[in-house]
Amino acid sequence: MLQAIVQSHESLGKFLSAFREAFRNQPQYRHFQAYVLALLIYLGSRNLAGLSRAIPDGRRACSLYRFVAKMDWDTEQGEQVRWEMLNRHTRRALQAIAQQGKPAPIFLLLDDSVVEKTGEKREGVDYHYSHSAGDTVLGHVWVTGHLVVLGQSYPISWRLYRRQGDCERAGLPFVSKPELAEAMLRDFIAWPDTQV
Repeated sequence: MLQAIVQSHESLGKFLSAFREAFRNQPQYRHFQAYVLALLIYLGSRNLAGLSRAIPDGRRACSLYRFVAKMDWDTEQGEQVRWEMLNRHTRRALQAIAQQGKPAPIFLLLDDSVVEKTGEKREGVDYHYSHSAGDTVLGHVWVTGHLVVLGQSYPISWRLYRRQGDCERAGLPFVSKPELAEAMLRDFIAWPDTQV
């Protein structure tokens, strides 16, 4: 069923096949296809149990969990493909607007967001103040960078923020939210002839 859906939607199949080389074998690639498809079609809670219910060929949540938790695929290859797609799409959009003689504003947005969680045993989960909830909530804080080009937003980077006490317990160096954002700014390279 999964393969029938992917094959009947040419653009989806082309998108997914671009990432094929990042996976060591066909089962890993099928899990990737199922995961992306579930993210696209499932309207409920975006947890692995909910996503596994949305997968047409009935993959179990534990199977999907192993795929996500082990991460023994080539993440660098996946990131390279993602960046190539981002660059290609953005260059085309900028070339189209340049042909019209219009300047194309590009914005780099940095944000920290709390993603609420229910279990306290997850790595990096802690109590954080959530501006949207107006209270302290249990969850992860992600510092994210987005590139906005002609009204389209593209995630360029994300880093998990962990409180100092949590870092000390895990034996990790503490990095503040502004330091995480600063690292993203340092890593960002603007396209030639653009103003970000």
